[in-house]
Amino acid sequence: NVINHAILSAVHQDIGAVRNFYPDPREDMQDPPSRQPWLRSDDTMAIMPIEKKSQSQCVWATWECAAWMHESFLSRLADGTECAYDFGWHDFHAAGHGDYHGKIFLPLPHTRWSINMMAFKAEDVADAVPDDLAEDDEKELSVVNPYRLDKKSCAVGRALAAHLSYSRQEDGLIENTAILQRYDEWSQLGVDAIDVG
Repeated sequence: NVINHAILSAVHQDIGAVRNFYPDPREDMQDPPSRQPWLRSDDTMAIMPIEKKSQSQCVWATWECAAWMHESFLSRLADGTECAYDFGWHDFHAAGHGDYHGKIFLPLPHTRWSINMMAFKAEDVADAVPDDLAEDDEKELSVVNPYRLDKKSCAVGRALAAHLSYSRQEDGLIENTAILQRYDEWSQLGVDAIDVG
């Protein structure tokens, strides 16, 4: 279960874990930006839709969406409600994997998932094709290999981690927010200071 994940962020929104946050409108006049935490706004619409597909415009492509996902999660940590992100199990392949079209495997849009945080048993990846891993490790590990093995991939709701950014999000996130420093502050508290349920 990963914060700022191309597929799971939509799941988090569906289950009501994601809170709405916006940058302070006064930030537009700051140069450089003050990098203050965003403002929570529960009575407004989200800043953009979160599509349940790999490389969705929101989660994969924009730093503002990454900031929103992290602001929401940090607010949950602060008030002890991070359990809102626990969805139990999410089956990435509940509707299938996709299929071959000639020699090319085309995954369904919601079945290819980001491998920024994962765990496998050795036997689950023993048949992965090295050349395919070299070409597109994510596609091979998240869709094609499970398809070959007739297995599904699941996310575990209680195993929660935060993924700072995708490459297209990183520069804007670092330049315009203090998210990384705020996570560092949480890490300084130590595990004993954080109630993990």
